[in-house]
Amino acid sequence: MFSLGWSFSMPSKITGLLGSCLVIPCSFDYKSSLPSDLRVRWYQYETEGHSVYDRENPQSVIDVFRGKTDLYGSPEQKSCSLKISSLVRSHHRRRLYTWVDPKPISQFHKHNFQDTTVELDVTDRADSPEILIDGKPKVGQQLSVQCSVYHTCPSTPPTLRLNGPTGTDKVTNTEAQDSKWKATLVRTWAVAQKQQSVTCDVTHPGGLTASASKTITAECSVGKLTINPQSEEFLEGVEKSVTCSVTYTCHEDQPTLEWNYRNMVTSSTTKSMGVGSLQTQSTLMFKAAGDDHSKALMCTAKTASGESQEAIITLQVKRSMLSLGWSFSTPRRITGLLGSCLVIPCSFDYKSSLPSDLRVRWYQYASKGYPLVYDRGNPGSVIDVFRGKTDLYGSPAEKSCSLKISSLVRSHHGERLYTWVDPNPVSSFHGHNFQDKTVELHVTDRADNPEILIDGIPKVGQQINIQCSVYHTCPSTPPTLKLSGPSGKDTVTETVLHDGKWKTTLVRTWVVGEDDQTVSCTVQHPGGLTATAETTIQAECPIGEITIDPKPEEFQEGVVKNITCSISYICRKQQPIITWNYKEMQAFSSTTKGAEKKWETESIVMFIASIDDHEKKLTCTAQFPDGKRPESSIKIRVKKFEARAGLVPGVKGTSHLGTADVLPRINALTRSCVVIPCAFQLPGNRPVTGLGGIWHKLDGGYAYHNGQSRVLDNFKGRTRLLGEVDEQNCTLEIDDIKAHDNGPFCFRAEKETDTYDFNNSCVFIIMKASPNKPVMTALPQEIEEGSSVSVTCSVTHTCPSHPPTFTWNVIDMQTTVSHVHKGDGVWETSSTLTFAPSGNNYENYLNCSAIFWKGKRQETIASLNVKRKMNFLPILLPVSVGVPVALSLCVVVLIWKKCSVGKCVSQTPERPPRPEKRRSLWQRFSRRQGECGATWINDGKGDYRGRPIDYQTKPPRPEKRRSIWSRFSRRNPGDFQERPPRPEKRMSIWNRFSRRTQGYTADMNVGSRVNNETMTIATQNVSKPRCPSPKSNLKSAHPAKRRNDFGYNVDDGNIYGNM
Repeated sequence: MFSLGWSFSMPSKITGLLGSCLVIPCSFDYKSSLPSDLRVRWYQYETEGHSVYDRENPQSVIDVFRGKTDLYGSPEQKSCSLKISSLVRSHHRRRLYTWVDPKPISQFHKHNFQDTTVELDVTDRADSPEILIDGKPKVGQQLSVQCSVYHTCPSTPPTLRLNGPTGTDKVTNTEAQDSKWKATLVRTWAVAQKQQSVTCDVTHPGGLTASASKTITAECSVGKLTINPQSEEFLEGVEKSVTCSVTYTCHEDQPTLEWNYRNMVTSSTTKSMGVGSLQTQSTLMFKAAGDDHSKALMCTAKTASGESQEAIITLQVKRSMLSLGWSFSTPRRITGLLGSCLVIPCSFDYKSSLPSDLRVRWYQYASKGYPLVYDRGNPGSVIDVFRGKTDLYGSPAEKSCSLKISSLVRSHHGERLYTWVDPNPVSSFHGHNFQDKTVELHVTDRADNPEILIDGIPKVGQQINIQCSVYHTCPSTPPTLKLSGPSGKDTVTETVLHDGKWKTTLVRTWVVGEDDQTVSCTVQHPGGLTATAETTIQAECPIGEITIDPKPEEFQEGVVKNITCSISYICRKQQPIITWNYKEMQAFSSTTKGAEKKWETESIVMFIASIDDHEKKLTCTAQFPDGKRPESSIKIRVKKFEARAGLVPGVKGTSHLGTADVLPRINALTRSCVVIPCAFQLPGNRPVTGLGGIWHKLDGGYAYHNGQSRVLDNFKGRTRLLGEVDEQNCTLEIDDIKAHDNGPFCFRAEKETDTYDFNNSCVFIIMKASPNKPVMTALPQEIEEGSSVSVTCSVTHTCPSHPPTFTWNVIDMQTTVSHVHKGDGVWETSSTLTFAPSGNNYENYLNCSAIFWKGKRQETIASLNVKRKMNFLPILLPVSVGVPVALSLCVVVLIWKKCSVGKCVSQTPERPPRPEKRRSLWQRFSRRQGECGATWINDGKGDYRGRPIDYQTKPPRPEKRRSIWSRFSRRNPGDFQERPPRPEKRMSIWNRFSRRTQGYTADMNVGSRVNNETMTIATQNVSKPRCPSPKSNLKSAHPAKRRNDFGYNVDDGNIYGNM
């Protein structure tokens, strides 16, 4: 080999698993640099050479290795390792060697490398994996177990699997010695049991498997035994809980806990503290005795295996005072203000009588010695920080050992003091018996805010007590309190409390005013420290009783009665709003200041009773800003009006007596108008002309007279005659009805010196504060959407000259208004609504509102149940838009094709004359005629004027503007001269389904009509009587004139209202 200039190294024998791959490690070296045409070949050792691997000539490889060999590594890195992909039994004991020369082995002497072959050992038995445990297993601690196996196939290593406790796995593959590789699986987990077993399974690529098992035995541990609390002091005779606990890892090591004090109550518990951790705890209810001080309290833990451990604490017992023959009591801690004095409350008691040589001393608690704080017999021995500042507060003969410190300084903070009430000093006793009975001083420079309390509920105008108090520890020089706010009478008191505290209280008494809002209290302590507190006084404003006056036993029907509701109160800012349950009644309110600083608000309602109000209540309510709502009521008893028939007023002068037809009573709505029908007959039915009609009040004064100067001021401008007196029509209209316009009013006629009086000529007006409620006809229970619906809303009234108007909560509607005389001075106005509910033109209810003359309103509401139709708009809309667009495109394409062949001309045809334009919906319902002219104009005198002479009609329409298409088209309009006439215009959907007869253009105008208006329907004229009488068939003084059934002239066009 040395003559070749290169050498190689590989094992003499290598073992591989059946079905698995095998890598034969091989490396070579050249004495000089590697040749550029280096080739690595492998051969099987035989008498004749057999190729095992040759990259350049793979066909020369023998059958048993063909397609199964390849280099593992790079020849440039001097690697000649051979990889056999899958071992078979025929590979067993074959001997191979490598050749790393550019030239084939056949050009050299034979049998040069027979002594450096590697023998293949193929086995079908996989080695068991190796299980190793990292460290010493302990229950409750982390443990790592690794399973590893050696193999000869690094490209496809075997698969490892661990069966046992779950944990975190990590797999690694490393190269080992002796031509082998190592696959390792490491699992980490927390040990929870004393004994656990793990199994490791390995599966090689060829399918061969092996396994190994191992039992893990973990150590059990027991923690340190502890006692809690460790160093806390115990009070003699007071029971306190002490715990002894130990932690361990295994159930079998559960210990038994015992105390050295066996005669006391104990309890034990065991609980889990986590994975692999348990705790057993024993609780001892320990009651210390005086002689237990400095003794040991011991807890012992014993396990089943016999192991034991102990925990010990030294008892610190605070001895009871009774063990000395006397005892004392002081607080554990006391707080004082910097610069102020402090009294430490202290009391003592002896089992027997007090000794005659009793002395009270105070000491500072110290680890060594007994520093003196107070000793009357030895003041020079007092330590510097307390010298000259301490004294007893109280008498020892009264079993008081209280200590007063005159002025606290910062160095006193944290000091612990205790008293000694024995004739002998504390040093004469063994041990430190009283160090546990100390009182700790706490010195602060922050004064507590005083406390402000209000006695009772503050009410304006009443006396109240407010107290400001503060707690302190200096009874000899208490703090000073100062109240800022309303002036009054002050009283200061001192009160002894417990735990060394005193209370200083300042009480101020004064009468609460409306403007009293805030009170502040400032405290100043002897050392100069101050604090302030403030409170807001929210005083109530008392109110008096709400009253109604007068309280009439009965009300006259229709006659106004002034009722006063009043209430008194203290606070001006609490002025109430007084309301009545009869909202429509007119009311006036006023506020005045009365006696004793009280305010009074009153409301006067002009109450008009109706028969319907009988046995009801009239209630007034006072609404205060703070939410109070007192109210008062009176019961309403209504006396019905009874007219007196045959009344003949006495008149001085020449008088003639006739008969009149006047209603004895008539209802009237306040603020509206009332028309009083009146007709009369002269004595003997003699015709008299030139009569003057007069209406006068029965108690005197003219309500109507031809001479306005003689009319009462209250009626001027509000009354007029609607009838002609010469025609025996004396109908009277009173406008803007006042609540006191009851009358009675009587009619009389005069001519010069002659006076004509009439029987039954007086009327009494019954006032109504609210109008009648409209009545609506019944609606169908269910209405189809889009179907026509008609409903009528009607209301009665007594003002035909100004009838009520109606409003509906419906859009796109048609309404018709009618007026009917119901007799007895009552008229009925009706509004008939016709509409088709669809879309959003209606609501869920139908509202009819009647608006009366001068603005009063009443309404009625009915439910509207409309059954909606299915909405096809999402389907029809795309179709209705798409089809016209498609047709338009087709037309454009056809025209473009014609123009492209030269058939287009530059002129457009003259369009035939347009038919008469169809009237719009607005024009059909508008009062305007034609384009802009009014068909009638009301002159306000009951007549209608036509258009003025110089009325300008609408100018003729200019030549129609050419369309965009015709302006840009190359076609000549003259080409269309021969166009055939257009057929009859197609009827619209409305015309095809309308109930209207074709050809009719009925006037659909709807509007209110005033006096002297004649309504024309088709060709029939209907006149309305100007002054209807309550009686019919009265004979006229002018029989030649034609009269209707009511006895009125039908030729008279002066109609005073729509009926």
